[in-house]
Amino acid sequence: MSDIEEIPAIHKDKRRKLGRPRKSIWAHFIEINNFNSNKRDNHPGAKCIYCGQQWARGKSSDMIAHIALSCPKPPPPDVRAKFQSVLQNKYASDDDDNDNDNDNNFQYKKGQPKITDKFEKSKISDEKQRRCTQALTKFFVCCGVPFWIVENPFFIHFIKNLCPGFQLPKRTTLSTTLVNMECGYVISNIN
Repeated sequence: MSDIEEIPAIHKDKRRKLGRPRKSIWAHFIEINNFNSNKRDNHPGAKCIYCGQQWARGKSSDMIAHIALSCPKPPPPDVRAKFQSVLQNKYASDDDDNDNDNDNNFQYKKGQPKITDKFEKSKISDEKQRRCTQALTKFFVCCGVPFWIVENPFFIHFIKNLCPGFQLPKRTTLSTTLVNMECGYVISNIN
């Protein structure tokens, strides 16, 4: 008889799940088992309890944006307001599942010097990073610039010449998380 068979059924269910604790947004979603053939991606899917929209992989940033901005059957006003303020006040990397890193996607070859090595500062304050990211988001949205430009090596080179310490967001982060944060900011200012 193995050790696992000796554990009473009650204790099997009460074993702690490994990993980070769930974000508060999960209280408004149902976990969906992801029976994907890809063994590496064992993250669960999510289903909105208000409108039933589903995601194959439940990313907290997408779920927060859904509840705050686009759920067709809106949650209670206090819940929507809470997550609109999360969008407004939280910086993208603070409340994310590490699926949207703020590192740029341009990889340098080994041994090649980085452009930031040639300039005065290779680090900027968190506040300046936030302001630059917000200005970049407004630029892309208001001028109708395609989001893929943010990963273009020439654009990266241009930005690094202007502000060497600024870490450009990935295209997906810019087009989802950062745009949603700006929408949340505008909506809460309107309210």
